Amino acid sequence: MEAVRDREREEQGSAYASRNQNQFHLQSSTGFRPGTPARGQQHLQSQAPPAPSPSNTLSVLVSSIHNLVLDLTVSSQSPAYTIPAQITPHQIPTIETLTTCLETVFSLLLRLKSPTSQSPSLPPPPPPPPPPPPQAQHPQVTALSQSCPPNQNLPQTLSALQQTHNTLLKTHKSLQAVHARSQTRATTLEKKLLVCTDENENLTNERERLQGVVESLEESLAEVREERDEIRLELRKSGAQWGRILTNAGRLAEGASRVERDLRGEVGNLREEVGLLRGRGGDGDSLMSGMESGGFVGGSGSGGGDREVRELKLRVRELERNIEEARRDGRGVIEMAEKLAMLGRGIIER
Repeated sequence: MEAVRDREREEQGSAYASRNQNQFHLQSSTGFRPGTPARGQQHLQSQAPPAPSPSNTLSVLVSSIHNLVLDLTVSSQSPAYTIPAQITPHQIPTIETLTTCLETVFSLLLRLKSPTSQSPSLPPPPPPPPPPPPQAQHPQVTALSQSCPPNQNLPQTLSALQQTHNTLLKTHKSLQAVHARSQTRATTLEKKLLVCTDENENLTNERERLQGVVESLEESLAEVREERDEIRLELRKSGAQWGRILTNAGRLAEGASRVERDLRGEVGNLREEVGLLRGRGGDGDSLMSGMESGGFVGGSGSGGGDREVRELKLRVRELERNIEEARRDGRGVIEMAEKLAMLGRGIIER
């Protein structure tokens, strides 16, 4: 709060000095000729109506500046004096304006010194004219001029003004440095913002690309799942077919073995019949030989027996051939069943 209040007081004092500079543009510390008004007074006389006497006006101005300097330099909680004119708040003067105001104040303070402290070469100032009527003066300006005489503690006021000027210069330099640092920081933040924007765009593009990849992978996964389901259905169907094939192969193998047993039994029976026929044939031969010796049997009997034997032999051979064919068919069926079993195992492994 103290810093803000001091800053407002400095701004008010600078603005007030700048406003008074336009009204009272005085000469430098070398003095002026008696009887000749200053350039600021000539300009004021040519543009404005008759004003109060210069000495009274200077006294009011110096007393106001003195009170403002005391108000700015002394760190008090409440201001002791009132500023005569209304000043726009938050008005920040430039360094050139403050320098001109301080030079004007310095000239005013030198001209308001006592006659003993002035240079002997300078003529004394002209006598002041009679003061204006009391009703023409501003009540606040009269109060300021009466509360603090203009010629009191002028060296201290001058040193205080110089210190204030130096302080303002230092403050201006520090503010310029802070402003430069703020600009540098703002430039750095803008660069970082651009980099972050580029990175955000890159990340957005990468996210979109990854989303596309994920969608394509999900589609591929759905297709693979459909193919897997189809393969499972085919495996189930092929497994059922394989089971039926194995069942039929077992039945065929059982039928082949049963046929083989039947054929073997038939072959055995035929062999027994052939043996019996051979035995009968031997007995018939001996009988026929006896009958031939006796002259009872002709040649037709022996021919009928040979023909029957040949027919039996042909039947035996045919039965043996059928047995071999049945064996081959059974082996083929077994081989086919083994191939189907291997095929089923391969499908299950896949």
